[in-house]
Amino acid sequence: GVSDGAHTILVDLSRAQSEATADVLLKWISSFTGRVIISSAKPLCHILLSAGLPLPAQLFDASIADYLLDAGARNHDLSEIVDRHATESVKNAAIADSRKGRQKTMFDEDDDVAAAPTDPFQESANRCERQLRLLTAVAKGLQEGLQEDGLASLHDALESPLIRVLARMEYAGISVDVTELKRQSDLAAVEIDPTFSKTLEANA
Repeated sequence: GVSDGAHTILVDLSRAQSEATADVLLKWISSFTGRVIISSAKPLCHILLSAGLPLPAQLFDASIADYLLDAGARNHDLSEIVDRHATESVKNAAIADSRKGRQKTMFDEDDDVAAAPTDPFQESANRCERQLRLLTAVAKGLQEGLQEDGLASLHDALESPLIRVLARMEYAGISVDVTELKRQSDLAAVEIDPTFSKTLEANA
């Protein structure tokens, strides 16, 4: 799914007729000259690289921005980011959205809870649209937070380019010299074993 904050495009990549649309969409994202805001950039980078497309020039990864602002937080997924940076109205809307599309139970007080959709694509589309709305809602706050804390230049000059570097490394993989790796492992074992034995004797 892609959104500019006002309009949202959802593409079902599992449907054959969507392949052409997906191809156009990926090429557009790849060549987009503005800032591409995403909750986690790595999966998108892998998709683009697999399609033989270059990565966008400007990536804004919400999870990385949240890490810079709150490195001590345990999680940096979108739901946690919303809890830390969204306004109360956005949080309330997210709660209301989460109630839509599921079967009403005896514990529901509202009479207007909609029945769960049976179309898997519709369920996925609804979930994707909610995620996009939340991302749009917190993106401005994250960018302003980086600016206020003096971290915007760190994000733009180091963290954002590093996303692309690491994505290319993961996609390309690495070559390992198994023989040399074993040689170093055996050498390390020879050096470590006597030290370990002496430590045991000293503590006995």
